[in-house]
Amino acid sequence: MKVKENYISKRVLDNDIVMDITGNKKSLLKLNETAAFMFDRLKKGISFDDLVHAVTENYDIDIDDASKDINEFVNKLKELDVLDD
Repeated sequence: MKVKENYISKRVLDNDIVMDITGNKKSLLKLNETAAFMFDRLKKGISFDDLVHAVTENYDIDIDDASKDINEFVNKLKELDVLDD
């Protein structure tokens, strides 16, 4: 999975915001710390399993809960057409 090239996250005050740099769309998402961590890895390209591993290694969360939360986040990004398959 990888974030499309025209999407970036920017820190604005205390929030990370996902934006389309082409200007075709407005800000899409406000990211919390964990979502920003995942978005950064998705920007570089990462498999679902590797993302689960990265999240469980960096945050106090078990594999089942991480998988569920990551699946919801990835589905939201797909719904917004942010991810390449």
